[in-house]
Amino acid sequence: MHRIAPFALCICALVAGADELTFAHPLLGQPVVVSWSLEQLTSAPGEPETHAPVAASDKGIRLRMSRSELPHGTLVVTVVATNASDRRFFLRPVCSVTVHDGKNRFFNGYEDTRTLTFDPDDVMLSNWFPTNAAYDGDSALILGLDPMQLYSRVDAGRNEVEGGRISLSLALPFVLDPKQTFEYSFVIAACASRYGRRDIIQHWYDVFDTAFRPPSDIDPNVISGESTYLFWKPEAYGLGSTGDLIRRMFGGRGSWEWCYAPFVRGGDWAITDAWSVGFKGHSAEAVEARRTRIRQRMSGARRLDIAPMWYVNVAYTEKTMWEKHFPGIVASDKPSIRRCWSQDVVYPVYSWGNAYADLFVESLNRIPRDYPVTRGIGWDSCFAHRRLPVSVDGVLNTARKSYRDGEIFALEAVGIANLLDVNHRNRAGGYRMANAVNYKLVSPYAIGVRTDAALFEGHPMRTRNRLQRYESMRARLGTRKALVWHKGAAPNEIRWIDWEDMSGDMARDAYRQVLENDLFLSYYWGATPAPGMPTLGVSFLFNAIPELVDLIRLGWQPSPAADAPADFFVSRYGQGPGSRIVVINPRFTDQQADMRFPATYWNGGVPLLAREDGKELTVELTAADARLSFRAAPRSITILRACGVADLDGIDRLTLRSKRITTVGRSPYWLLTAYTPDRAKWTARFARSEPAARIKIRVNGDSRVFVGNQPVETTFDSRTWDVDVQADNLHAGRIELREYPRHAVESITAAALSAWAPVDAVRAEALIITTSLNPDPSAQEEAQRIQDWFAFYTGAIGDAAVAKIVHGSEAGGACIALTIDPTADDLREWQAGKAWFSATQTLRVVARDGDALHETVLALLNALDRVYPYYGVLPDTDAFRKLELAGKTLESSKARHPFHPTLLELARETGIK
Repeated sequence: MHRIAPFALCICALVAGADELTFAHPLLGQPVVVSWSLEQLTSAPGEPETHAPVAASDKGIRLRMSRSELPHGTLVVTVVATNASDRRFFLRPVCSVTVHDGKNRFFNGYEDTRTLTFDPDDVMLSNWFPTNAAYDGDSALILGLDPMQLYSRVDAGRNEVEGGRISLSLALPFVLDPKQTFEYSFVIAACASRYGRRDIIQHWYDVFDTAFRPPSDIDPNVISGESTYLFWKPEAYGLGSTGDLIRRMFGGRGSWEWCYAPFVRGGDWAITDAWSVGFKGHSAEAVEARRTRIRQRMSGARRLDIAPMWYVNVAYTEKTMWEKHFPGIVASDKPSIRRCWSQDVVYPVYSWGNAYADLFVESLNRIPRDYPVTRGIGWDSCFAHRRLPVSVDGVLNTARKSYRDGEIFALEAVGIANLLDVNHRNRAGGYRMANAVNYKLVSPYAIGVRTDAALFEGHPMRTRNRLQRYESMRARLGTRKALVWHKGAAPNEIRWIDWEDMSGDMARDAYRQVLENDLFLSYYWGATPAPGMPTLGVSFLFNAIPELVDLIRLGWQPSPAADAPADFFVSRYGQGPGSRIVVINPRFTDQQADMRFPATYWNGGVPLLAREDGKELTVELTAADARLSFRAAPRSITILRACGVADLDGIDRLTLRSKRITTVGRSPYWLLTAYTPDRAKWTARFARSEPAARIKIRVNGDSRVFVGNQPVETTFDSRTWDVDVQADNLHAGRIELREYPRHAVESITAAALSAWAPVDAVRAEALIITTSLNPDPSAQEEAQRIQDWFAFYTGAIGDAAVAKIVHGSEAGGACIALTIDPTADDLREWQAGKAWFSATQTLRVVARDGDALHETVLALLNALDRVYPYYGVLPDTDAFRKLELAGKTLESSKARHPFHPTLLELARETGIK
C-alpha cells in the first residue's frame, strides 16, 4: 500500500531463555529492540499461572530459529521447538517490543482495546485480530502473527515499563508432547497510521495477501452473493421459475447457493451406503435414489451461473452417530438435543483428532468426486470460539493445543480450520473447492482467512449495539470476499424498535430508513443483502446487488486512503488505478464532502478521480495529494472512480475536471480535462474494467490504443497543450479514456426496446428465438436463457407466455437470432460478441464462441431488465400486514421523519465513528 525505502535490521541467534533483535524501518523514527523468551509453566494444575524461563541446560527442548522477510519491510522470526524427551512440556513463548515515546494510541487486535488478558470463556476472545500495535498519526509499530498459523491461545499484553514507556507483547502458550515439534512465529512490521487501526488491519491484508483473499482458482461465482434457496428450493417463493430471478438480482454476475441438508444422515455428509443404509429404515435403493435426486437438483447450476455449496454442519451430528459410534466427541457435559434436518442432533461436537473426524474428512474427499457439480462446502455453525477440555475425544490429538491454569484444552477453531484446509485441497469441475461459511460474530480470524464466502444469519440493523462487532467480523474475514446478510430484516425481527407505538405511515417510514441503513453499511463493509433478508420486494436493495458484487470483486480495503468530514462513511475497493471510493452521507440533510487523498496511500502517485454518476467533478492535484469537494445529497451514496493514478513529480499544480460522458447508442467514456500552469511531462497508469479490453486514450486529438494485456500507461506533455484563455491562460489537455466493451450491446437502447415491444410480441405469439439448424450446445443453452426471461417476466406480472425456439432459418415477424461464428464480419477485432437490431423486427446476437455468446446474452438481458424491471414483493406475513406492506414493493422515498437513533448516532454510540 505504501512506497517505502529499503529497511535494515540486525538479528542475533536464538538460544534457550531470552534473546533480542533490532528492527529498523524508514517509517519509524529510530530502531526498536524486539525481545523474546521461552518459558515453561511452574504452577500446579488449577492454580494461577506462573512461568519461569526454560533453562539453557535443559536438553529436553531443542530450538531451531530462522528469519524471513515479507513485503513492506516486514520481518518474520520463526522458531521450531522439538521435545526430545519423554515428558510433556507446558511452554509459553513471549515476544515483546518497547514503544518509543509518542506512540500513545494502541490497537491490541480487540474491538474493545481495553481487553488485555486471555479469557477463553469470554466470547469476545474470538474477536481478536492477529496484531498488537502502538501508533500515532504518522506511523504504527506492529507485533503480530501470520494469520494462517493456528494457535489455541494467544495473549496480547500492554504494560508500562521504566521511564513511563509501554511494552507490547504477544505470548503463545502451547502444550508440547514427547517427541513432537511445534512451529511458531512472530511478525514485526511498521506502517503509516493516518487512519488508525484501519491502517494496521490494511497492512496485514497487504503483507499476508494470500491469506486474506480467496484462492484465484475457485469458481468466480463464489465471489458474489448467496441465492437464499432461490435455486435449491424455488417452490418456497411461490414463483413458477426462479432461475431468471437469480440472474436479475445479480445482474448476470453469478452467485452461490447454500444447498441445505442434501444428506440422509447427519455426519455421513457424502451419503455412503456404509453409514446411511439402514438409518431410519432407508434401503440401499432409497439411499441411491437420494443421491440421484441431489445430482438432478444440482444439474441446472452451471446454466444458471450458480456455485452450489454442499451443506455440512461442523458442530452438530445426528444423535445416534455420537451416541452409538463416537460418544467421546460430545463437547459438553450437558448436551442439548433438538430437532434439525428432520433428525435428532446433539450440540456441540468436536470434529478433529478423532474417528469421527476421519469420517468427516472422508466425506470432504468424496463429495467433489461423487457430485462434481459441487463447487464448495457450505459450513454451518462455525462459532469456533469454544474452549474444548481434554476430556473431549480429539483434543489430545490436536497438534495446536494449549492450556489454562495447567489444564489442557484446544480452541474449536483449530480443528475446524484443519477441516477447511482439507476441503481447499480438493477440486471439482476444474475449480478448487471453496469454503462458504456460516460466519459468526465470534468466529476467530483463523476461520475468516480460510473462508471464501461468508453468510451471516442477520443484518446490521437487527440490534442497535453491535456495529463495532460487525466491523471486527468484516476485518477478520478479508478482502474480495462477500459477506451476505442472510435474513432477519422483517419488522418483527427488529425488536429494539417499538413498531406498535407508531402510526402506519410512521412505521413504514422508519422501516424504509432501517433498510436504507442496511444498504449504507453494505456499501461501507462490502456486503450483499440476500434475497430472503428480505431484498425481494425492496427495490433499492434489489437494484444495488450487481454494483455491490462488482465492488466486492475489486476487494474491500480496511483503510479508506482518503480524508473526509467526520459525518461521512468512506470505504475503498481495489487498490491503485480502477479502484472505487464509496462516500456515504447518512444524514437527512445535504453536506459538503471536502476530501483529500494522500499520495503515500496511492503508491506515491495521486488518483485521477471522477464520479460514477456522470456529474462533473473538479479535482486539485499536486505531487502530495488530490483534493476535491462536492455537495452530497441527503441519505446518498456517491462512488468515485480512480480512472488512473498519476505521478506528478514534475508538476506543481494540476486541475482536473472529470466527467463520464454517456451518448445514446454508444459506450460511455471518461473525459478528463487537465489544466496546469506548468510546462512539463507527467505519467499516469490506467486500469481496465474487463481483462484484455481494448483501451484508447485520446489527448487533444492524438490517440494511443492499448490491446491485450498491455499495461495502460502513458506520458502527458503539457508543453504541447494549447493555452486556454478562458481558464486563466493555463495549458489545457482534453483526455478521453475509452474502453471498448468486448460484449457490445450499447445499441440496444431503452427507446429501441420499448418500440420493439418484445413482451407484447411474445404474448401475441409473434416473437421467436432462432439458432442455426444444428445449433452449438451453447447456442441452445442461451436460447433457453432468453426463453426463461420471457417466461419469468410474463408469469411474474400475469399469465406466463413462452417465446418459441426455432432451429433453422429466420421466419417473418419479430425474431431474436443467435449465431456462433468465430469469423463473423459483424464483429470488430476487439469484440467477442455483439447484439444489435439489424432490421425493424430482428435482433441479432453474434459471438465468436460459446463463452462469448453467454456473456453477450447476459448483457442483452440486463438491458431488457432496465426496461422491464421486476423487484418482487414483500411476503404476506403478519408483520408486513401490520405495516400494510404485504404483497407490495417498498420503493425509495425521502424520509418524512428521521427515526432515532439514526445510523450516525448508532455509529458513535458503538464506536465505529
